[in-house]
Amino acid sequence: MPTVGVVRATRDAFGDRDRQFLLQGFRDSGSEVIEITSLDGATVYAAELSMLAGVVLDSTLTVPRPFAGAAVSIAGTDFSTTTDGRGRFQLAAPLSGQYTVTFSHTRLDSIGLIAPGQQVTLAPGRRATVTLVAPPVPTILAMHCPDTPISSTRRVLLGVVREGESRAPVAGARVLASWQRIAEAGGAVTGAVEWEATAVANSAGVYTLCGLPVGRAVTVRAEHGDMASGTARVSFQGTSVSVGWDGAFGRSYYAPYWVWKLDLLVRREK
Repeated sequence: MPTVGVVRATRDAFGDRDRQFLLQGFRDSGSEVIEITSLDGATVYAAELSMLAGVVLDSTLTVPRPFAGAAVSIAGTDFSTTTDGRGRFQLAAPLSGQYTVTFSHTRLDSIGLIAPGQQVTLAPGRRATVTLVAPPVPTILAMHCPDTPISSTRRVLLGVVREGESRAPVAGARVLASWQRIAEAGGAVTGAVEWEATAVANSAGVYTLCGLPVGRAVTVRAEHGDMASGTARVSFQGTSVSVGWDGAFGRSYYAPYWVWKLDLLVRREK
């Protein structure tokens, strides 16, 4: 705190006292900042906590932008938060050591993308910063289908095959997709040809079907032993996809990334 003294005190013509003050020094008392919070109650600093701050960027767009509403978490812990409108986040946690910071978003979940995490070192009373980025669309497509070129006329369908009651992943399930392709000869339509694509779910129950056609209704069904799923009718059109089940009218979804996630539930057939 400042220490102030009076250096001169005189009276003017009206008899009023005129004082002049001089800063003589500061009085210093030992203290320690324990915690600083923002007006909304968020912890900005805490002596006994490790601070993590950063930004999440969305590179799936033509021009990378801040990713608002992304869920940021520290892997292996219960600590998480959500990015603000500028893609920024801040988190305080009683952790020390190396951790992996990950993020997710419903839009990324819809295309089966698990965004890569970042390693950070946390220490009490210290602030670590990190930048998390959702990869661009070509990278996403290459991750799903490294051996099949994906173009404006081909799409990717993926998801998890689960047991209908327990929701446990079903490894080794066979997923069958089928559609009709019009056959032509000499400019004339000669009939329809049946096309099929199959995929086998991995140990986590995940399947991937690459190269599905645009503008054709594709039926998708999963089988495993005496279990089978319902039949989905999937139709890709430009930047949208229509999905209907067991003959029901399809519902349209926005699908600009040429990838769509469709989970399949298998039950024992009666």
